[in-house]
Amino acid sequence: MHTTIYTTPTCSDCPGTIRRLRKHGVEPTIIDVTADPQAYELIAEMGYRRVPVIVRRDDAGEIADHWQGHRPDKLLQIDKP
Repeated sequence: MHTTIYTTPTCSDCPGTIRRLRKHGVEPTIIDVTADPQAYELIAEMGYRRVPVIVRRDDAGEIADHWQGHRPDKLLQIDKP
């Protein structure tokens, strides 16, 4: 699995989410949606208007799971890579 976190420079929940991912052995790709219009469009098309948005892709690159916000319940379910 590959994990991407979509963030902004002013996101208050993003640093905690990134720390929690790393604590569980997951090194996420971090994308600032204010600097990447395509990334913003992707999460907007998924229905999200706030960050953090976490997207997990399987080995084939297909989206396996996604959610918004600092969700300890979801973070605990992540298998290490």
